[in-house]
Amino acid sequence: MIVLSVIIVFVISILLNFLFVKKLENKTNRICMRVLNVVLSLVFIILFISVEIINRHLNSFIDLGIVQLEKKVDEIYPGALQKQMNTEEIKNLLEKSLEKNEVNGVQALADNIIKTKIENYALVTLKTINVLERDNNKLSVKDALLSIKELSVNSVSPYFKVVKVILFVLYLILALLSVLLTFYLSKDKELKNDGIVFGEEADKTFIGMKTE
Repeated sequence: MIVLSVIIVFVISILLNFLFVKKLENKTNRICMRVLNVVLSLVFIILFISVEIINRHLNSFIDLGIVQLEKKVDEIYPGALQKQMNTEEIKNLLEKSLEKNEVNGVQALADNIIKTKIENYALVTLKTINVLERDNNKLSVKDALLSIKELSVNSVSPYFKVVKVILFVLYLILALLSVLLTFYLSKDKELKNDGIVFGEEADKTFIGMKTE
Protein backbone atom coordinates (compact mmCIF):
# COMPACT_ATOMS: atom_id res chain seq x y z
CA MET A 1 0.00 0.00 0.00
CA ILE A 2 2.82 2.40 0.84
CA VAL A 3 4.45 2.01 -2.59
CA LEU A 4 1.13 2.54 -4.34
CA SER A 5 0.41 5.63 -2.23
CA VAL A 6 3.80 7.16 -3.02
CA ILE A 7 3.30 6.51 -6.75
CA ILE A 8 -0.17 8.09 -6.67
CA VAL A 9 1.14 11.16 -4.82
CA PHE A 10 3.99 11.48 -7.33
CA VAL A 11 1.60 11.21 -10.30
CA ILE A 12 -0.84 13.73 -8.81
CA SER A 13 2.02 16.19 -8.29
CA ILE A 14 3.03 15.87 -11.95
CA LEU A 15 -0.55 16.32 -13.12
CA LEU A 16 -1.04 19.40 -10.95
CA ASN A 17 2.06 21.07 -12.38
CA PHE A 18 1.59 20.14 -16.03
CA LEU A 19 -2.19 20.33 -16.38
CA PHE A 20 -2.99 23.33 -14.18
CA VAL A 21 0.04 25.30 -13.03
CA LYS A 22 1.54 25.31 -16.52
CA LYS A 23 -1.38 27.45 -17.73
CA LEU A 24 -0.60 30.31 -15.33
CA GLU A 25 0.72 33.29 -17.29
CA ASN A 26 2.36 34.98 -14.32
CA LYS A 27 5.83 33.48 -13.93
CA THR A 28 6.05 34.16 -10.18
CA ASN A 29 2.70 32.49 -9.51
CA ARG A 30 3.69 29.58 -11.71
CA ILE A 31 6.96 29.00 -9.85
CA CYS A 32 5.33 29.36 -6.43
CA MET A 33 2.58 26.86 -7.24
CA ARG A 34 5.04 24.35 -8.65
CA VAL A 35 7.20 24.60 -5.54
CA LEU A 36 4.10 24.33 -3.33
CA ASN A 37 2.92 21.15 -5.08
CA VAL A 38 6.36 19.54 -4.94
CA VAL A 39 6.81 20.37 -1.23
CA LEU A 40 3.32 19.13 -0.44
CA SER A 41 4.03 15.83 -2.19
CA LEU A 42 7.39 15.38 -0.48
CA VAL A 43 5.90 16.05 2.95
CA PHE A 44 3.22 13.42 2.51
CA ILE A 45 5.61 10.89 0.99
CA ILE A 46 7.86 11.33 4.04
CA LEU A 47 4.84 10.91 6.34
CA PHE A 48 3.71 7.75 4.52
CA ILE A 49 7.19 6.24 4.75
CA SER A 50 7.55 7.25 8.41
CA VAL A 51 4.29 5.53 9.35
CA GLU A 52 5.40 2.38 7.53
CA ILE A 53 8.81 2.42 9.25
CA ILE A 54 7.17 2.79 12.68
CA ASN A 55 4.81 -0.06 11.86
CA ARG A 56 7.65 -2.37 10.86
CA HIS A 57 9.75 -1.40 13.85
CA LEU A 58 6.84 -2.07 16.16
CA ASN A 59 6.33 -5.52 14.64
CA SER A 60 10.05 -6.21 15.03
CA PHE A 61 9.99 -5.11 18.68
CA ILE A 62 6.97 -7.35 19.30
CA ASP A 63 8.90 -10.29 17.80
CA LEU A 64 11.90 -9.43 19.96
CA GLY A 65 9.71 -9.08 23.05
CA ILE A 66 8.18 -12.52 22.48
CA VAL A 67 11.64 -14.10 21.99
CA GLN A 68 12.92 -12.49 25.20
CA LEU A 69 9.84 -13.63 27.10
CA GLU A 70 10.32 -17.15 25.76
CA LYS A 71 13.94 -17.18 27.00
CA LYS A 72 12.85 -15.80 30.37
CA VAL A 73 10.22 -18.53 30.78
CA ASP A 74 12.74 -21.21 29.90
CA GLU A 75 15.25 -19.82 32.41
CA ILE A 76 12.79 -19.57 35.31
CA TYR A 77 10.66 -22.63 34.49
CA PRO A 78 12.78 -25.15 32.53
CA GLY A 79 10.63 -27.35 30.29
CA ALA A 80 7.57 -25.11 30.66
CA LEU A 81 7.59 -24.12 26.99
CA GLN A 82 6.55 -27.60 25.89
CA LYS A 83 4.36 -28.47 28.89
CA GLN A 84 0.61 -28.64 28.26
CA MET A 85 -1.37 -26.27 30.54
CA ASN A 86 -4.69 -24.55 30.66
CA THR A 87 -4.92 -20.91 29.69
CA GLU A 88 -5.09 -19.60 33.25
CA GLU A 89 -1.88 -21.39 34.21
CA ILE A 90 -0.14 -20.06 31.11
CA LYS A 91 -1.36 -16.55 31.81
CA ASN A 92 -0.02 -16.61 35.39
CA LEU A 93 3.31 -18.05 34.28
CA LEU A 94 3.81 -15.44 31.57
CA GLU A 95 2.83 -12.57 33.85
CA LYS A 96 5.46 -13.67 36.38
CA SER A 97 8.07 -14.07 33.65
CA LEU A 98 7.40 -10.72 31.96
CA GLU A 99 10.34 -8.41 32.44
CA LYS A 100 9.65 -5.02 34.01
CA ASN A 101 12.45 -3.10 32.28
CA GLU A 102 12.04 0.65 31.94
CA VAL A 103 12.02 1.34 28.18
CA ASN A 104 10.93 4.22 26.01
CA GLY A 105 9.66 4.82 22.50
CA VAL A 106 8.50 2.05 20.17
CA GLN A 107 9.97 -0.69 22.36
CA ALA A 108 7.89 0.51 25.32
CA LEU A 109 4.79 0.47 23.14
CA ALA A 110 5.56 -3.06 21.97
CA ASP A 111 6.11 -4.27 25.55
CA ASN A 112 2.84 -2.70 26.68
CA ILE A 113 0.97 -4.40 23.83
CA ILE A 114 2.42 -7.79 24.75
CA LYS A 115 1.65 -7.21 28.42
CA THR A 116 -1.93 -6.24 27.61
CA LYS A 117 -2.42 -9.35 25.50
CA ILE A 118 -1.07 -11.54 28.29
CA GLU A 119 -3.32 -9.88 30.87
CA ASN A 120 -6.35 -10.41 28.62
CA TYR A 121 -5.35 -13.95 27.69
CA ALA A 122 -8.26 -16.37 28.09
CA LEU A 123 -9.82 -19.47 26.59
CA VAL A 124 -12.28 -17.36 24.60
CA THR A 125 -9.36 -15.64 22.88
CA LEU A 126 -7.69 -18.94 22.04
CA LYS A 127 -10.82 -20.32 20.43
CA THR A 128 -10.65 -17.55 17.82
CA ILE A 129 -7.39 -19.04 16.52
CA ASN A 130 -8.07 -22.37 14.84
CA VAL A 131 -4.42 -23.42 14.61
CA LEU A 132 -4.18 -23.45 18.41
CA GLU A 133 -7.12 -25.71 19.14
CA ARG A 134 -6.08 -28.55 21.47
CA ASP A 135 -7.75 -31.43 23.25
CA ASN A 136 -9.04 -30.77 26.76
CA ASN A 137 -8.55 -27.03 26.22
CA LYS A 138 -4.83 -27.28 26.95
CA LEU A 139 -1.80 -26.12 25.00
CA SER A 140 1.89 -25.44 25.48
CA VAL A 141 3.42 -22.13 26.51
CA LYS A 142 5.22 -22.14 23.15
CA ASP A 143 1.89 -22.18 21.31
CA ALA A 144 0.53 -19.54 23.66
CA LEU A 145 3.45 -17.22 22.87
CA LEU A 146 2.82 -17.68 19.15
CA SER A 147 -0.82 -16.72 19.62
CA ILE A 148 0.14 -13.69 21.74
CA LYS A 149 2.52 -12.56 19.01
CA GLU A 150 -0.22 -12.90 16.38
CA LEU A 151 -2.77 -11.12 18.54
CA SER A 152 -0.32 -8.30 19.32
CA VAL A 153 0.56 -7.67 15.68
CA ASN A 154 -3.06 -7.91 14.54
CA SER A 155 -4.21 -5.50 17.24
CA VAL A 156 -2.03 -2.62 16.01
CA SER A 157 -2.15 -3.18 12.23
CA PRO A 158 -5.64 -1.62 11.77
CA TYR A 159 -4.52 1.62 13.43
CA PHE A 160 -1.65 2.07 11.00
CA LYS A 161 -3.98 1.38 8.08
CA VAL A 162 -6.38 4.05 9.36
CA VAL A 163 -3.52 6.56 9.71
CA LYS A 164 -2.39 5.87 6.13
CA VAL A 165 -5.92 6.33 4.80
CA ILE A 166 -6.32 9.60 6.72
CA LEU A 167 -3.02 10.89 5.36
CA PHE A 168 -3.97 9.97 1.81
CA VAL A 169 -7.39 11.60 2.06
CA LEU A 170 -5.80 14.72 3.56
CA TYR A 171 -3.35 14.87 0.67
CA LEU A 172 -6.20 14.61 -1.87
CA ILE A 173 -8.02 17.47 -0.13
CA LEU A 174 -4.91 19.67 -0.21
CA ALA A 175 -4.31 18.74 -3.85
CA LEU A 176 -7.86 19.86 -4.65
CA LEU A 177 -7.24 23.13 -2.80
CA SER A 178 -4.10 23.56 -4.90
CA VAL A 179 -6.18 23.23 -8.07
CA LEU A 180 -8.70 25.76 -6.79
CA LEU A 181 -5.90 28.17 -5.89
CA THR A 182 -4.42 27.77 -9.37
CA PHE A 183 -7.79 28.59 -10.94
CA TYR A 184 -8.12 31.59 -8.66
CA LEU A 185 -4.73 32.93 -9.69
CA SER A 186 -5.57 32.36 -13.32
CA LYS A 187 -8.93 34.11 -12.93
CA ASP A 188 -7.32 37.00 -11.10
CA LYS A 189 -5.00 37.53 -14.08
CA GLU A 190 -7.94 37.60 -16.48
CA LEU A 191 -9.76 40.19 -14.36
CA LYS A 192 -6.71 42.44 -14.41
CA ASN A 193 -6.49 42.15 -18.18
CA ASP A 194 -10.16 43.15 -18.55
CA GLY A 195 -9.39 46.47 -16.85
CA ILE A 196 -6.82 47.51 -19.48
CA VAL A 197 -8.11 49.74 -22.34
CA PHE A 198 -6.78 48.96 -25.80
CA GLY A 199 -7.32 50.25 -29.38
CA GLU A 200 -9.08 53.42 -30.45
CA GLU A 201 -10.79 53.88 -27.11
CA ALA A 202 -7.38 54.07 -25.44
CA ASP A 203 -6.25 56.80 -27.86
CA LYS A 204 -9.28 58.92 -26.98
CA THR A 205 -8.63 58.63 -23.27
CA PHE A 206 -6.43 61.21 -21.59
CA ILE A 207 -4.22 60.26 -18.68
CA GLY A 208 -6.23 60.39 -15.46
CA MET A 209 -9.61 60.19 -17.27
CA LYS A 210 -12.01 57.27 -17.26
CA THR A 211 -14.04 55.95 -20.20
CA GLU A 212 -17.76 55.57 -19.87
